[in-house]
Amino acid sequence: MSDSSFMARLKEKGRRRSVIAGAAALLLLGLTAALVGIAVNIDGDISGEARSDITATEAPGPDARSDAGQADARDTSSSGEVLGASAPIALDIPAIDITASPLMRLGLLPDRHVEVPPYERNSRAGWYEHSPSPGQLGPSIILGHVDSQEFGPAIFHDQHELAKGDEIRIEREDGITAVFEVDRTVQYSKNNFPKREIYGNLDHAGLRLITCGGSFDLDAGSYEDNVVTYATLVDSFKT
Repeated sequence: MSDSSFMARLKEKGRRRSVIAGAAALLLLGLTAALVGIAVNIDGDISGEARSDITATEAPGPDARSDAGQADARDTSSSGEVLGASAPIALDIPAIDITASPLMRLGLLPDRHVEVPPYERNSRAGWYEHSPSPGQLGPSIILGHVDSQEFGPAIFHDQHELAKGDEIRIEREDGITAVFEVDRTVQYSKNNFPKREIYGNLDHAGLRLITCGGSFDLDAGSYEDNVVTYATLVDSFKT
């Protein structure tokens, strides 16, 4: 479906119910719930699948992320190139016109759900800081909104268009730019979200971009699906 069409559907449903204003308020709440759904999928599962040293019933906290490789810029003991730990600071995805977009850090809320980026003009994506750094061994997790009622299309509005071979570049605090190549983009029902496949252990440096997609369910107040882009580190260079 086209994400940009959800406002038209909202207005049509509002006319049928003669409560356009109420529907608009529901939409805003629904968009919040939609991305919170991503957080629910992460909470309690990323640790058990992607971090074997933590129990499966808890989300990884500040001490959970591996520090392996911090002393060296590279570690080639795994399949393909692997970088040391360094937080990401900017994102480039030429295929969907994302250029030098600043990345924010996302942590854990007191209820152990993962933070999501704020709704704002020129929205940013966020790196979940208790997942591997982009370029480290394992799946690095980056979340972003697809749209919002107030500001329209958001940072990952066109993520569903990413295809095999598209390039994703992530600038890191250590001055290294990690270059990933898209393997595939898949849309999953939130009722059938493959947590092991998305957050599971890897023998290489991987990347997962996650946003919402599919139809917007006005009654439930959320998108029905998640869109996940899988990518693999293929290169890196010092800037």
